[in-house]
Amino acid sequence: MRFYDSPSAYDGNECAVMLGKFDGLHLGHRALLHAMEKECGGFTKVILSIEPVTNETKDIFSFAEKQEVCAELGFQAFVRLPFTDDVRSMKPGDFVRDILIGSLKAKRIYVGEGFRFGNGRSGDTEFLTKEAGSFGASVTVVPPVLYDGIPVSSTEIRRRISEGLTDQVSGLLGQPYFISGNTREGRKLGRVMHFPTLNLAPDTRKLLPPFGVYRTFTEYEGTVYPSVTNVGVNPSVKEDGRVSVETHLLRTPPEDVPYGAFIKVFFAERIRSERKFASIDELSEQIRKDRETVEKMISDLQPDD
Repeated sequence: MRFYDSPSAYDGNECAVMLGKFDGLHLGHRALLHAMEKECGGFTKVILSIEPVTNETKDIFSFAEKQEVCAELGFQAFVRLPFTDDVRSMKPGDFVRDILIGSLKAKRIYVGEGFRFGNGRSGDTEFLTKEAGSFGASVTVVPPVLYDGIPVSSTEIRRRISEGLTDQVSGLLGQPYFISGNTREGRKLGRVMHFPTLNLAPDTRKLLPPFGVYRTFTEYEGTVYPSVTNVGVNPSVKEDGRVSVETHLLRTPPEDVPYGAFIKVFFAERIRSERKFASIDELSEQIRKDRETVEKMISDLQPDD
């Protein structure tokens, strides 16, 4: 997948383009992709992602994670559209002519039913269909997707992540919620307690679940390991207030995971909240219990013979 920092940088062929904010790339967004895959023919599959330039809300997926998921979903090009004042104030007709048609050479356009764009959100799907049609491009409008009777939305997903309901989020996303990045050196107390961990510093714009311990699965070099993960500030062993994601693998990789290695931590369910312990021994005992809890959860999920 090729990445373009702006529509004007796009140098590809005529395309089919999905247009929106795409925070989380949830089931609703995947419905757009499904429609595109059925109709796009030989056109290049492009995602035009409208990206905020201010930290108005935390991101379900970091910008790097979003690109990674898009590549896994089969997009051929990712085009970033920073939502600057100039973009916000564009007339809808200018947006269609200059960005979609002029820069991207769009022939097929895919949006959700409630999509609005242009100055004062004055452009709607009806206007988009008419205006794009005048340039020979078609528009497909996809209705909202329901999951357990609830409309799938980034707002609903954020709410559930913020409440620690990571076990419910995967259904709405179409995949597990995850945190990814490169491992870094920690205090190595896990090794002392015989529970070594892989440590990540999450993106500052990433939406994290509440501080606590979670049953997780960690992917490293194509292999997925069951794991236990703590999200928080580790009040028992440090006082700098820095948030970290520390993961203990329940199955040992063939070789030690080096610092700087790329890993993805997929969140299954919450076990307990983070708390401060009186001593390292007390903390070590709780980690042992957390590991046993997760091992039992995994065992209970295994089908009977």
